[in-house]
Amino acid sequence: SSGIVNTLYDPDGFVRRAPLSIRFRNEEWPSFARQLYDVVGREGIRVRLPPVKEILINFRGPTDTFDKIEFQQVYRPPRQEDPSEEGQQEQQIEQGNQEYDPTVFRGKIVLIGASAPLLHDLFSTPFARRDPMPGVEIQANILDNLLRGDPNRPAGMAIPLLLAIVAAVLATFVAARFSPVK
Repeated sequence: SSGIVNTLYDPDGFVRRAPLSIRFRNEEWPSFARQLYDVVGREGIRVRLPPVKEILINFRGPTDTFDKIEFQQVYRPPRQEDPSEEGQQEQQIEQGNQEYDPTVFRGKIVLIGASAPLLHDLFSTPFARRDPMPGVEIQANILDNLLRGDPNRPAGMAIPLLLAIVAAVLATFVAARFSPVK
């Protein structure tokens, strides 16, 4: 199965929201994280999805919060044998540098994606202002939110209204307590 990886930018240029699906040509297309959530659900892990079309991403931290392994450390393309002594030494060095214990992946969800700046898959997030976050790590955060059942929720109007009232009372108190500078 496949899914969309679109990100939604807020007016300030940061990524904070993620669609769980997008309507395209009269058809509903699920997001990549939603598709992975369904696959993991078939394995027995199930948390109720929020009843919304998009979520506010609850970022777990800055860039590189999730474990990251370079692709070249794991994948070694097949090579033809080089019978020369120099070729054998070269192969031994390559094998020594690229061996990775495959048990590290057992029981884990593995996402593969680009993180090189040249590939332009880096995004500013509230936790990654100066060090943009790769799209694959944003997808990892979204999937983690769905599996834990804890995406952020909008504050609503009550909290900003309460903060405005507290600020007004505080400003009135300070103005009444202190006289103007002469």
